[in-house]
Amino acid sequence: MPVRRKTQKRSADVAVAWAPYFEEGCVLLCQLDMVGIPTTHGEPDDAEAAEVAWHTYGPDFMASREASADEPWALGEYGLPGRTKHAR
Repeated sequence: MPVRRKTQKRSADVAVAWAPYFEEGCVLLCQLDMVGIPTTHGEPDDAEAAEVAWHTYGPDFMASREASADEPWALGEYGLPGRTKHAR
């Protein structure tokens, strides 16, 4: 029988925690803190980590959004998800 791949729950939790930040540019509840990403006043302490997260989790975030929704904050800030910051 083929081996079933297990989804990584931590990765899914982290992606969900980043979603409000991608949408608005800040988090009001402590979603990021709860998955181990330190924040100050609703913004991640490590700005580069936020951009890396956008390029890592952004493609799935964008795919899950409704087409009629407003442009998310992170798209304007970091460009298209999945690209490196040097390829803008």
